Amino acid sequence: MYSITIILLGIAPTALMFIVASGTGRQKSLHPFNVLAWTLLLGYTLKSLYLAYAVTNDAPFAARMLSKDIIPLGQIGVCVGIIGFILGVFVFGRRQNHVVRHPRRVTPPKTPEFYYYPIFFLSVGLMVTYFFTMGFHNQILSGKFSATKFFIDEEGGKSSLAFLTFGGDFVVVYFLYWLAFAKKINFANMYVPAIGFISLCYMIASRRNGVLIIIITTLMVLGIRSLNEPAMSKIKRWGGLVLVITALSFVSSIRQGGGEKTIADLSITDAVRVSLEHSFEGAYFLDPAKTAAIIDQTQKKDLFMYGESFAGAFVAPVPRILWPDKPLVRIGPLVAQVILQYNNNSGAPPGAVGEFYMNFGWPGIVGGMFILGALSAVFFNRYERSPDKRFTRPAYALYMLCIIMFLTADFSLSFLYFIRYGVAIWICTQFWRKMAAMYDPKPTRSAAPVSRQPTLAAAE
Repeated sequence: MYSITIILLGIAPTALMFIVASGTGRQKSLHPFNVLAWTLLLGYTLKSLYLAYAVTNDAPFAARMLSKDIIPLGQIGVCVGIIGFILGVFVFGRRQNHVVRHPRRVTPPKTPEFYYYPIFFLSVGLMVTYFFTMGFHNQILSGKFSATKFFIDEEGGKSSLAFLTFGGDFVVVYFLYWLAFAKKINFANMYVPAIGFISLCYMIASRRNGVLIIIITTLMVLGIRSLNEPAMSKIKRWGGLVLVITALSFVSSIRQGGGEKTIADLSITDAVRVSLEHSFEGAYFLDPAKTAAIIDQTQKKDLFMYGESFAGAFVAPVPRILWPDKPLVRIGPLVAQVILQYNNNSGAPPGAVGEFYMNFGWPGIVGGMFILGALSAVFFNRYERSPDKRFTRPAYALYMLCIIMFLTADFSLSFLYFIRYGVAIWICTQFWRKMAAMYDPKPTRSAAPVSRQPTLAAAE
């Protein structure tokens, strides 16, 4: 009966999101209901089904010691949060105007390329510096790979060099805008090798989330091109996606057990097996067992933070290299060591539901998720009202990704990405506004004001 309860509570919020998306006619769009439904399916429901199996068959999972008998508590927290999210979308979604606005006469900036291209090459340069400073070139040359997340200086100090990876985040935004505007995808274009290099850096650094971000946002933006796309292009796209995910599974295999591994030590079967173990047995994404432990231990040990984790996020953008004594702003280490009682220095992000509870209890889950739903509706309203989706689809995909990162990780991480993406989005919008004004065909009186499909010849 206990495992059946876990299964039902694991399916309920995902089914509710799909039902609401279908009832509002949004099941085939990028509406927040649809986006969150797929997020829950992949990041919550599948894990719940595994947990139902695990408690019956004594299989391992990360928070087993603390939450084996209280998993439904975490699932109830997720269900309550999803209801709050839905209410937030409905309340603020009512303001949506379904009539697409006519394009305003906006004078494009005169010389955005003067800062657009220098910032792009500076961003690539930061990642090149990151690549060599972390010693990734030595791993490739020697054929011996290890999960290298930190740079160790001569005095033994450890740093993730996160300020250098700002460049990778900027390149992702540049790539997505080019993808939206390009008339034809030319793999010899500078954006493609740049994004490929960024992905390589993330994989060697064992930053799987970085590669997943590229995959998810690319798929969301590619929808703008899919209507007139030939079948062979779709086959190539999905084939490439399978190859990237397969390559990403080797990252999990390299991380397993630590130490160095040669190419001969790796196999596809082992890589897939280890990836599945990490996904289902680890405390990743919206893990209901982890959420249950957070709710239970926070209440028992009186660990309520009363907004401290959210306030700390506003100092997170300052690089530690400029502020050596900067306080720890990520909540993951606290969750891992104090709540989940991990006997290591790793962190375990609580997810939005867990972080809301750690700060404000059950009212925090309802109110916090309501605010996330409201923000999602605001982002979608702006996207829907845009006469030219090429300008707003990449931005909407990135902002929704920040909300997903908060749901599955923590507020500080999503806030950092929101700032980085916001700056890069402004730069790219200025540049592509000028390109569209110069090269897009002029609309006639009988034609639509602005085409929704990519027509920019200069992007080839």
